Amino acid sequence: MEQEIHSIEKLKSLLKDDQLEISLKLNALKQIISMQEDGAPLVPELINMIKNNRYPEILSFAIEALGEIGPASEPAVHIIGNILENYKQHNSYDYIHNYAANSLGKIGSNQAVPFLINALKDPDSQGPCFPAIHALKNLREKAVSAVSILQNLRKNKAYSDYFPAIDTALDTIITSGKNNKCLN
Repeated sequence: MEQEIHSIEKLKSLLKDDQLEISLKLNALKQIISMQEDGAPLVPELINMIKNNRYPEILSFAIEALGEIGPASEPAVHIIGNILENYKQHNSYDYIHNYAANSLGKIGSNQAVPFLINALKDPDSQGPCFPAIHALKNLREKAVSAVSILQNLRKNKAYSDYFPAIDTALDTIITSGKNNKCLN
C-alpha cells in the first residue's frame, strides 16, 4: 500500500494527535524526514513529540527528522543534547543516542558542541562516542573547541577503535578552522 502524502498542516495535526495509531505517526515522521529542510514549519511539533513521547521508535524518528530539517531545528539542540547525555536511560534502545548525535551534527549549531564533547567521555562501543566524533567532524570549524579533547583521546588506548574516526574528524575540523580563520 502506498503511503499518503500529507500537507504541512495535516502533518502538524497528525503529530499532535495523542490517540493516533503508532504506525500512522511513524509514517508521518518518515514523510517529514524525506522533506528535509521543507519540514522546518514542523519543528515545534517535533520538539513537543520528543518531550512527551514514551515510544523509542517515535522518539528516534522525531530526532532524525529534526536532524534532516537541519539548521531550522536549532531550537531542539538542548533537548536532543540532553537525550544524548542521558543515553544510558535508554540503554535497551542504543540507537537513540546515534540519532541524537547525528542530528546534532546535521543541525550544525555551535550549541551542540558541549553535548558532543561530553559524549566522548565514554569509550564504550555501545555508547555515543563514535556518532559524537562523526557529528563533530560534520560541524567542521564550529567544533574547534573539541580539537584538544580529540587529540587527547587519540593518545588514549581505550579509544583505539576510534582512532581512524578521530583522525578524520581532527583533519576536517582543523582544515576548516584554518580556512575560516578560526585556528592559526
